[in-house]
Amino acid sequence: MGGFIVKEVSDAIDESNKETQDKIASLPSASPSSLSPTGDLAAKFGAMPENTDIQRENAEREIMGEIVQWTLEVQEVSKRGDYYRIQTSGSDSVVGTFVSIYPQSNEDSSYIESLKTGDTLKVKGYIAGITMRNVDINPAILVK
Repeated sequence: MGGFIVKEVSDAIDESNKETQDKIASLPSASPSSLSPTGDLAAKFGAMPENTDIQRENAEREIMGEIVQWTLEVQEVSKRGDYYRIQTSGSDSVVGTFVSIYPQSNEDSSYIESLKTGDTLKVKGYIAGITMRNVDINPAILVK
C-alpha cells in the first residue's frame, strides 16, 4: 500500500515539473498582458490598500495565469533548488512581488547572484497568486 502512495506522489511531482517546464518554454515568445505593477494592482495590494479582503480575493482570481513583463526593484534574493526566489520592493505606488526565476543559462545565474538590494531587473512570467499582498510570479525568466 505504501509503495502505491509514493508512486502517486512521484507522478504528481513529475506532472507539476512538466507543467512548469512547458510554461517556461512558452515564455520567450508569449505576449505579456497590459497589467502593470503600478496603478490598480498597487491600489489593491500595496502597503495601504483601501480594498477589503473579498475585493482582493476577487482581483486575485481575475489576474491568475496572466503573463506579465515587469521591471522591478530587488529587495532580496535566495536560491531554491533549480530556481531563484526574488522578493521585490513594494510601496503605495508599486505592488511588491515574489518572483520565481528559472535561469536559462549560467550567465542568468551569475547575473541573479550578483544582484543587490535596490537593483532593478526585468522579468517575464505567470501570475500564480497573491501572498501577503505581494504578487507571486511563477515561473518566470529574465528578460534581457
